[in-house]
Amino acid sequence: MTAIFRSHDMFEGYPENAFALRVLQEEVRAAVEQGLHAKDFGSLGLGPLMILSQSAHLYDDCWERAQRTVDKFLDQYLSAAQYRYDPRGNIIITIEGDGIVVEHTSAARDTLGVYRAKSADEMRNILVRENIIGNTAHAVYVGKELQKAEHAIRLNVHFEQDQPLDLSAFEAAGPSANADRPTAPPVPQPAPTTRSVVKEGVQGPEPGDKRYEKLIKRLQLDTFK
Repeated sequence: MTAIFRSHDMFEGYPENAFALRVLQEEVRAAVEQGLHAKDFGSLGLGPLMILSQSAHLYDDCWERAQRTVDKFLDQYLSAAQYRYDPRGNIIITIEGDGIVVEHTSAARDTLGVYRAKSADEMRNILVRENIIGNTAHAVYVGKELQKAEHAIRLNVHFEQDQPLDLSAFEAAGPSANADRPTAPPVPQPAPTTRSVVKEGVQGPEPGDKRYEKLIKRLQLDTFK
């Protein structure tokens, strides 16, 4: 269900409106499902509720209460953000040959689109262009899985979404052949000098130099080292 509000009080109006719309949505679903049962079409799940507020606002008389509510619950909301359902659907990632395949499905698991690409970057551009991802946490997750799928293709290993790549064959093989390649000779380092900085702007003398004895006494130093 999609509802459009011209003007929306987000603190005192939105929660009640959202609840009432959800109740109405369930009543519609139940009535439609009853008709489907009469025709042996099976059951019908409750779909997402989309609310579009053209003028979402808060009034002065509830500003402080709204601030207290945000301060109390914001951390809990943010900590659970990664587990939120993406209202635009699910992303199922598989590999076919040397390409990445993404299936976009609805909450009811109906296929909304299928996309193919040769790399994670190419697939990212497709998903952005089609405006498929609905929240930040889902975008980060999909990006991680796409990169993993690309690595699986390059390494010719099995890929399964939400599972780590099996790299045991590479670990058992030991160091790569590149480990036996000759390395460049070390760069010679300059020999250490006997000069050292004692205080800002003052350098120590060469061995046996007596010209700095007065300066040493004036600075009350026993040695330049």
